[in-house]
Amino acid sequence: CSSCLFQFHLLFSVVLFSWASFHQYRCHVILAELRAKDTEAYGIPYGDWFEYVSSPHYLAEILIYISIFISSGGGYLLGANCLYQILNFSLICTPPTHHWYLKKFDNYPRRKILIPFVY
Repeated sequence: CSSCLFQFHLLFSVVLFSWASFHQYRCHVILAELRAKDTEAYGIPYGDWFEYVSSPHYLAEILIYISIFISSGGGYLLGANCLYQILNFSLICTPPTHHWYLKKFDNYPRRKILIPFVY
């Protein structure tokens, strides 16, 4: 039934939004606690999605905007443009962060830049 499919995509988008928001919050807490330990030195973040990628808060942001796009039905130009801009921003900002970690820390763990197991 068409109304069941409509409800499924809304439910999926709410679950995705909540899951990504939770992980984005956790990643920001990890980063904040990392700086709170020693205000003069940088450290390697560990835990949550940091085990897989160097910039998990950006990955969560992308998933949040994907969930908003899905919940809108995917047919709105403004929603598509917002998602496109977030993807562009993330793809531009995450490689320098990843390379900074690699340069700064000899023992930096093997992680992808933004998308686990892919990029």
